[in-house]
Amino acid sequence: MKKDQVSSVRKIMEEVFGSADLSIIDQHVTDSFIEHRFAANGGTEGLKKTITQLHRSFSNFQYVSQNSVLDRHTAWTYYKATAIQSGTFMNMPPSTNYISIESIDIFRFENLLVVDHWGIPDRFAAMMQLGVFNKKELVS
Repeated sequence: MKKDQVSSVRKIMEEVFGSADLSIIDQHVTDSFIEHRFAANGGTEGLKKTITQLHRSFSNFQYVSQNSVLDRHTAWTYYKATAIQSGTFMNMPPSTNYISIESIDIFRFENLLVVDHWGIPDRFAAMMQLGVFNKKELVS
């Protein structure tokens, strides 16, 4: 994998997801981009919509790379993400809860642009930290 692809992954995770810099999407993602996560939007406009929705619901985003594996056309990354629920999320009113989750993301490239993405965030941990259910409910 080329240095440019490594840079693209970091920019997408840390600047797009972390800071909502949507201009980076047009530079590093194809218009025919396919998002493979459940209920997520495809295409560059779909990705921008997803980012915008996340940033309406959460503030103080941080994505910190924990590890990555790079191949010729694919990058596998492991990130730790933190944020504060400052807006409505999935019909849940703002809680101001701080969440910290881990995510594995896979990016496939063609001609130095991202064409596919599979994101596997720890949604279960996020739901617990947002108060959807608590640990006692799960183990009793």
